[in-house]
Amino acid sequence: MKVNPSVKQYQSPIQSLFKLKVKGNPFGAAEEMPSVDNVSLSLEATTRWVQQTFVDQVEKEIKGDLEGLDPEVKAGLLNRWSPEATAERIFDFTTAFYKEYSLRHEDDSREEINEGFEKLVRGAVSKGYNEAMKILQASGAEREAIDAAKQTMGILTKKYDQYFSELREKQGEE
Repeated sequence: MKVNPSVKQYQSPIQSLFKLKVKGNPFGAAEEMPSVDNVSLSLEATTRWVQQTFVDQVEKEIKGDLEGLDPEVKAGLLNRWSPEATAERIFDFTTAFYKEYSLRHEDDSREEINEGFEKLVRGAVSKGYNEAMKILQASGAEREAIDAAKQTMGILTKKYDQYFSELREKQGEE
């Protein structure tokens, strides 16, 4: 690629923020920052590079942080991110809003409140899952990470099925 010394090289906001150069980077990413004629960068290529650089750096930091740890502590930290533990955190967080949701819809019937809350929660979680899967796939994440995300969503679906079934049962008892 020919570089014209009189033309200042384009730097994206990300590059400026982290003081990265177009060629090479301090994080040791697998590939160099793609550029087009040293002037503009495609959004897709830039996004892919930033995601991969982020993933590479996080993996490097995690591996370094876990190296000298006691095996039990290490297992506990890794278990915190298991599909089961992740699903539990998401479930607890999302269902914690039920009371607030029902107060804001106090003029609705219990059935309408339950249906609205279920639609809201399942829709939000589904949207988050789809966005996460796009990021994982675009970043070239390992199959293990993608499978863990799918497992997490499967566990969440079962938890929501049970939760909303119990809400409907309580609604029928009122």
